[in-house]
Amino acid sequence: MLKIIGYVSSAAVELSADRLSEILKVAVDHNRAAGITGIMFYDEGNIIQFIEGRDEAVSMLYAKICRDRRHKGIIELMNETIAERVFPDWSMGLKYLSQLPTDLQAQCRDLMGLKLAPDESENELHQVVKVVLDSFRRSIR
Repeated sequence: MLKIIGYVSSAAVELSADRLSEILKVAVDHNRAAGITGIMFYDEGNIIQFIEGRDEAVSMLYAKICRDRRHKGIIELMNETIAERVFPDWSMGLKYLSQLPTDLQAQCRDLMGLKLAPDESENELHQVVKVVLDSFRRSIR
């Protein structure tokens, strides 16, 4: 069974391009061995990441991410079973928001600035996340 988890967080300290490259290299090596694929969007210390793969492997990686002190303010956006991968060819991709189409940049910034209100519907949030994923999928074709 395949699972996808998406979350937003803030870096505990802003990450340089060199530091992001180092993190990406480690993630690619680990994810390839674990059968995990995904992407990280980064913008001025803010992160959106989606990881996907076998349920157990993804759950273990997400638990590790949640304990990682390089993150703060983690908000889970989605955690669900999927029929097929969204990022089948990416052990871990990294995109700076400035590299994305303008409409997708705006959608990602909305998620990065997310503050969950007590009355906010999970379904509404889920729809926004789906729009971002669908927009990104179309932009890489």
